[in-house]
Amino acid sequence: MKALCYFILAALCLFPASAGAATEYAGSNVCKTCHPDIWARFYKNPHFKSLALGKESPEHTGCEGCHGPGQAHVKSPSKATIVAFSQLSPDKILDNCLTCHSQSITRANIRRSSHTLNGLVCTSCHSIHKSPVPKFLLASNQTDLCYGCHQDVRSQFSMPFKHRVNEGFMQCTDCHNPHGAFMPA
Repeated sequence: MKALCYFILAALCLFPASAGAATEYAGSNVCKTCHPDIWARFYKNPHFKSLALGKESPEHTGCEGCHGPGQAHVKSPSKATIVAFSQLSPDKILDNCLTCHSQSITRANIRRSSHTLNGLVCTSCHSIHKSPVPKFLLASNQTDLCYGCHQDVRSQFSMPFKHRVNEGFMQCTDCHNPHGAFMPA
């Protein structure tokens, strides 16, 4: 029922009474024509709230909030006519995500974080369209994601005296901010 309400709200947002302000925007409803697999799951995505609430202008809502104006892409579908994250440099990916996500104090120091300094960006850990986990749009289970780079920590957590991460009692982000901290680890 909750999903249906979000869907109805999104439909109302997609067909506003005073359409015509920004002609370079196609609207997320048009995107679902060619990308039905992504649209079918989008209502479960936290980014869907931007559509459902309909409080912001087109450049901050739905598909075009991240991928930019879609009208040129509709006329000539290619990665060159839309913001395709797979084609962006790490700096540009970070800039795009921080357009909306920089307001949180938990991400205020991300440009100086050890992850960013080592070439990791948001899409290195987060899967916006196909996240297999329900929390944080992570590309995989948080523990597996962290262990992918931190093999030394995995072996330490197999010792008899350790943090109980492997058992699921706690997660890495219970103590560590992957988006950069202001104090030394």
